[in-house]
Amino acid sequence: MPRLRVWNGLSGLRKDNIGYDLRNLFIGSEGTLGVITAATMKLAPLPAAHLTAWAAVASLEYAVQLLGLAHRNLGAGLTGFEVMNQIALGLVARHFPQPTIPLFQSTPWCVLLENSDHESEGHARAQFEGLLESALDAEFVQVTDALLRQALPGVRLVNFGHLGDGNLHYNVQAPNGTVAQSFLDEHEEHINTLVFDSVARSGGSISAEHGVGSLKVDQLEHHKSPVALDMMRAIKRALDPTNLMNPGRVIRP
Repeated sequence: MPRLRVWNGLSGLRKDNIGYDLRNLFIGSEGTLGVITAATMKLAPLPAAHLTAWAAVASLEYAVQLLGLAHRNLGAGLTGFEVMNQIALGLVARHFPQPTIPLFQSTPWCVLLENSDHESEGHARAQFEGLLESALDAEFVQVTDALLRQALPGVRLVNFGHLGDGNLHYNVQAPNGTVAQSFLDEHEEHINTLVFDSVARSGGSISAEHGVGSLKVDQLEHHKSPVALDMMRAIKRALDPTNLMNPGRVIRP
């Protein structure tokens, strides 16, 4: 058995550039390099007000334009910007009929915005009103939707996610009347190839938020450069030579 050692990286310093950024290396490893046993947290005072707005937009391109306006008008006060398409909201309405979801039946996309203000609710409301009165690359969704509908007629695209962070949950559902599991068994690999290749052409990431885990581990060979893969394997061998830490995730030894 290899000797286990504990590294203490609990410094509360905001900036510390002495050597490699080991803390974030462990944070981003999905448990494959070691076990995190403690954490230092930064606390901030509660804002004076939280306000949310629900807006209808005609396309994802308009949602991106609204995001730009929100950044300019709200600055650091913009603490949430989520987009949902009509199909996704329709599924929510079917399973949770109360309360009623406003606007979604009359628009392709809806946006949920959050403004956190440290002055007052009145100040936050005035900022929101000014934004909505004046009210990233959206081409990826248009191109990928077209590719999927051409390859799989009738497919339902349930897209939603964190546009403020620049990423979407891109979900593909079986056409109406088709058994979901059968559709998934037959077409999942083809769908993944279409979507992931489109992501690569757009310069995006196939795993912007949830990590690689075990489901996407084999995709790294196609979407990471050989240099990056060699570096990742070298780090894995150095810190976990016997592959004890969360084996089968992120990268093959």
